[in-house]
Amino acid sequence: MASYPGLDKVRLDALKEFRLLESSIQKAKENRFKVEGILGEGTGGFALKMLMTGPPSLLPEPARRFMLKRAYNTQQEEKLQREIEFTKRFRGDAHIAQLVSFEGEPHDGVSYLKGPTLMTEWIGTLTVKDLIERRADLNIPFPNRVLWRFFLCLCRMLIAMAWPSNAPPGTPRKVELVPSPGPDGKRPPKLPLVHGDLNIQNVLVGNLDQSEHLLVHSLVLIDFGNARILPDDQGEQAVKGNMCLMGEIMLNLVGGRVMKGSTGSSNMDAVVDGERKTIRSWARDLDGLNPAYGAPANLVAEHRGRVENLDTDLRGLIIQCLAPMAANRPDLETLVEQVERNVNTKTADSYVGKKYANNETDSAIREIMHRLVHEAPTT
Repeated sequence: MASYPGLDKVRLDALKEFRLLESSIQKAKENRFKVEGILGEGTGGFALKMLMTGPPSLLPEPARRFMLKRAYNTQQEEKLQREIEFTKRFRGDAHIAQLVSFEGEPHDGVSYLKGPTLMTEWIGTLTVKDLIERRADLNIPFPNRVLWRFFLCLCRMLIAMAWPSNAPPGTPRKVELVPSPGPDGKRPPKLPLVHGDLNIQNVLVGNLDQSEHLLVHSLVLIDFGNARILPDDQGEQAVKGNMCLMGEIMLNLVGGRVMKGSTGSSNMDAVVDGERKTIRSWARDLDGLNPAYGAPANLVAEHRGRVENLDTDLRGLIIQCLAPMAANRPDLETLVEQVERNVNTKTADSYVGKKYANNETDSAIREIMHRLVHEAPTT
């Protein structure tokens, strides 16, 4: 049997299942793809990095690699099948990982492999969590113009989950937009879909492209294994639940975290549509690290420098998204409009006077993103 990168870190029970998969691929005389490496394994499954060796897959773009995910117990197989079924809904959506399929095969696997097989485009393994850790190594905050663009990516994911494309295999991916109202003046109803596991480890850092990601890399959402659909009349509730978790990701990018409970929220001053308002929010770390953390003075001071550098409008939207009461969160259409407008209108000159204003130019952002994405962190 062959050896692969990552194989030495796999537990014995996972190794047994991997060898069974490898044997099935060999017996089938598979000539379209082969295993290139093991990405990781858990209590119920493993993920592999695959290399294309034959005819192209039914992906919107030519692909040389893809990710293959398998489960090895009944409970995890059910979860994986659920992930496959939900991911099908997002074919053509630019900020959701796209399924890979092959001519003559079912669109949810490979015929000779028993049980569900999830195959998605190869995006890489760099998560937002990794990006945050690398940012800490640079000891600078993310530029505001980078944060705005990340926020827009997260908004695109919210749009995709509210109005999935449900396109056929091979559909070119397009940026997710809020649908226009119909003749009756109403938009299509929002799908009451809850992701179930929205966090900085399930958002991958993608590539630069010629659409909205000329300056800053795209973000791509993965892992719908815990997704669920609420009753039909709870579309707004589902969207605002997902929105709150997207707000938490934005807070993480700034350098804070959500701490729920009696000390987790506070009344916060926020600029909303140019007006100052007081909003109860879980984003209290934007007013300084929560004393409950017991953080040392140097970390408190570093965090203060980051939040003082934060765009006032951006701060206000994060505070709103993290309001404990869903009614105090913005509706999706309003949030998207405001984030799009700030992405399109804020320039480096918008941050003159900020401590890290020099990092807001296009050239500085390209350099910072290159270092964060392509240069391995030093340890």
